[in-house]
Amino acid sequence: MQQANFSSGPTIRVVIADDHPVTLSGLYMLAQQCDNMVVTGLASSPGAIFELLVKWDCDVLVTDLSMPVNNEIDGMEMIRQIRTQFPMVAVVVLTAMKKASLYHALLTIGARAIVHKGGENSEIVEAINQACRGQTFLGKSCAELLKMRQLVTVVANDHQQNLTPREVEVLRYFSRGASARTISKRMGRSIKTISHHKRAAMEKLRLDNDLQLMRFLSDNGFEDVKN
Repeated sequence: MQQANFSSGPTIRVVIADDHPVTLSGLYMLAQQCDNMVVTGLASSPGAIFELLVKWDCDVLVTDLSMPVNNEIDGMEMIRQIRTQFPMVAVVVLTAMKKASLYHALLTIGARAIVHKGGENSEIVEAINQACRGQTFLGKSCAELLKMRQLVTVVANDHQQNLTPREVEVLRYFSRGASARTISKRMGRSIKTISHHKRAAMEKLRLDNDLQLMRFLSDNGFEDVKN
């Protein structure tokens, strides 16, 4: 990581967690360059995070989202339990995933900041400072993706009421990765009919191709849409 000198406000006690040693070391060095931050612990697994938060004072936890370890929780459930057990700790999530629905879910369960791992060092520093102040922060790429999700959702809401129950059902199946052949068998309809429902739904949602459709379904959790 590039050298940087940051200073802002009172001292922030930071715990950093990542299962990649190089990333963990880089985040540690970044925080050490900030006059207003002190690193009180480093963790390389979900279990180690909980041990550190019990043992040491912490204002902000900066953690990777995915740290798979046998018999240990990670991901969304890890964040949820941290927020439940340590409500005074502000959580900054680092992730390599680009998925608006994931970002929305993380904010919903109490994450204070989300930064994509491809973002600038300054975003991580700003995330820590904002989170410590009780404010929400999104890295640039995360914010842009959420904005796109909101725009698509507006379009969907404007046209969703015009979708027929069959079209909604077909889209739900597609959102789960089912093929047209599989859907036709499950719904007892011909492949031609399934394709017709799909095309009609895409026209109403203003989607031009399969790539746009899959992005829409992924970002908007369409499988949860009610008829």
